[in-house]
Formats: sequence, C-alpha cells, structure tokens
Amino acid sequence: MKIRCAMSSKTKKSFFPLIQLFLCVAIALFLTGLSAGFAHADDSQQTPNLAAGSVATAASSNQAVSEVPYEGDGIFFIHIGYNADALVGMSADNRVNNVPVVVCPKKNTNLRRFQLISTGIRGEYFIKNVATGRLMTVDTNTASGSGVTMQTDNAWDSQKWAVTVNADNTVSFTNILTKTMLTVAGEAPINGAALYLNKAEANSSQRFSLIATKRNKNEKVQINVPCKKQNPQLPTGCESVALVNALNYWGFHLSKTSIAKKWMPYGRNGVYNFIGNPRNSSGWIICAPGIAKTANKFLKSKNSNIKAIVVKGKGIKKLRKYLDQGYPVIVWTTIGMGDPGRLVTYRSGYPLRYNNHAVVLSGYNPKTGAYKVSDSLRGKVWRNSKRFTYLYNKMGKQAVVLVDNVN
Repeated sequence: MKIRCAMSSKTKKSFFPLIQLFLCVAIALFLTGLSAGFAHADDSQQTPNLAAGSVATAASSNQAVSEVPYEGDGIFFIHIGYNADALVGMSADNRVNNVPVVVCPKKNTNLRRFQLISTGIRGEYFIKNVATGRLMTVDTNTASGSGVTMQTDNAWDSQKWAVTVNADNTVSFTNILTKTMLTVAGEAPINGAALYLNKAEANSSQRFSLIATKRNKNEKVQINVPCKKQNPQLPTGCESVALVNALNYWGFHLSKTSIAKKWMPYGRNGVYNFIGNPRNSSGWIICAPGIAKTANKFLKSKNSNIKAIVVKGKGIKKLRKYLDQGYPVIVWTTIGMGDPGRLVTYRSGYPLRYNNHAVVLSGYNPKTGAYKVSDSLRGKVWRNSKRFTYLYNKMGKQAVVLVDNVN
C-alpha cells in the first residue's frame, strides 16, 4: 500500500525557504572542508609544524635551556608520554649498526634529538637521530614485541612510521611494515628500558610527545670516535689510520692496516697519493683530496650511502657544525702539537710540509675552546684551542668529513 502526503499551498510557501537555507549551509560547509583539505594536502607544510613541537606538552618549557635554537626547526626530543623525565635516546657509547634505542633520563645531548622526515606520502615519516643520521627501524623479527634499533639510512619499509596525533596532544608512531605501534617496555620507563612494537592500542606506554629542543650554547660536544694506534705497524701512516678510525665510527670494524694495505694510492704527488711507505720512516704525506678519494673508493665497494667530502680553507670553528651532527672530521696538524716542519712546496693549493700529522676531530668545548681528537699516536686527548687552530691553519686548513647526507 502506498502512503501519499499532501501539502497545502500555505505549507509549501513556508517550506521552500527552509530548504534553500539548508542547501546554502551545506554548500558553505563543503567548501570550507575542501579548502582545509587542500591546505593540508602538502605534507611539507605539516612536517615542520609537527616536528617543531606543535604537539608538545607543558613540559616542553623545561627543555628551553638556552636562547640559541639547536639546528633550527624540525628537531625535537621524543618525550615519553606522562613521564616528564624520560626521553627516547640511543646508547651513548655505541654508534655501530643495530644500536638499541633506549629510554633515558632527560638530558640536553645530540644523541637524544630526532628529526621527522617526510617519506613523500602524507602522514608517513622517518625518525632520524640528529647526532648519527641513523633511522629508527624494526628488527628483522617484525612480530609484535620485536625490538627497535637504529640502522643506516637505507629507507626501508621497516623504517617508515605513521604519525598520529592523539586527543591529549601526544603522538603515536605506527610502523608501516608491521602495522604495530612503538611502545615502552613496561609501564614505568626507566634508563635503559627497551622499546618494542606492540598491537595498536594507543595506551599510555604508546604515546609520545615531540618536544622542540633548544641547545645549551655551553654544552660540550663529543662523539665517540675509536682510536686505533698506528705503531708499530705504520710509524708514518697517520692519515690512513685516521681514516680507519673515522670509518670504524660508522661501524666498519677495520684493522689499522687495512686502508694502507689495500685502498690508499701511492705515488709522488702527496696531494692525491701517499709519498713513501707508511710502514717505515720513509713515509711522508697524503693530503685531504687523496684521503677523501681513498675513503670514497672503499665506501663505494661496500655500497654505503656514506660519503667523504673535502673541506678546504674553512676556519676551525666552521668544522664544529659537522661535530654537532655526529660527523667525524679528519684534520691535518702536527705530531705532538709541535712546530710545523719545513715547507717543501705548494701543490694544488696544499702545503707539503714535514712534521705533518692527521687526527680525527671528535669534539669541542664551547666554554674553553678546546678541541678533542682521536690521535693515532697519543690516544683520545683534548687540545688547546689557540695552538690547535694555529697548526690547523699552517697545515693548509684542510679536512675530510664522513657524512651520510651530502647537502
């Protein structure tokens, strides 16, 4: 049976204006939503806001220990939800592949600063450690409860994370590969606690806050560069051993003689190849371009994304920016901070002097100006700023930096 509704002419006259009003409101809401969608369609507009701390909790004010911002926008602490003293960080003394990610007390240090990097897909990010350039990833065991480590920057699916802003202004990280969420082992995160991937329940242990960081301008910067000694096998092989130490920082586990034996070129140039024999007293010198070329030949053989770049003519303070990012810097100075030897010649803009020595710059103290080096003759030592700067300048202001992100 059909039911028929009848309207009087009076009812129709009053009804149509209501329909028109309803349609106008609906169209306005649709256009507003469409406009908002376009405003957020470009992920590059979202990332800086999120990474700079737009979801920070009130505890973020405690992180502002200096008026000098650290590395600009996009760098933050991953603050464990509901625990004002716990941050996601890395083991401070281990930079090789598969370094575990831990929960640490609140400290203003590079190892506990991270960047969100857009994958190019809206809502998906990489989580990159500022000091080392390594990405947060899932262990090969991708089941629920598998561990989280720091891997080299290969941009695997296991290194991609969906970032979800929760109603309480915390965020949750869901792994793209496993569809599981980053969480803290146990309800009370403590120093050394592990991080795991569990089912997406978004409970308190799976919520994090991105806290925008500011760097303490007086903070001492140190990176843990290994220091193999060149003697007795390579009495004049400081440049090759300095490169070994820098490469071992990146996790290659080389012996002290490996670079000199297989990779470093020999000849009579001194800039692009080594003059003499580093295994005895006849060895003399190889400059920054030759060491960079040696490094890149080795790195290419390993299919590594790390690159060696030559820095020439820059003041010593300019090299600090590399240390801030966790990059070791090979520099040319003198043995035992002694006087520069006799200048033999300039070749391709580089001075060939006696008493030259290469070390790995691994830290600096902003308050005293002192520089820390991994010295294949003296070990890990601090050097006086004025003297070290003078010798660096006399030896041609030359350096080689191993980086995993060439700008």
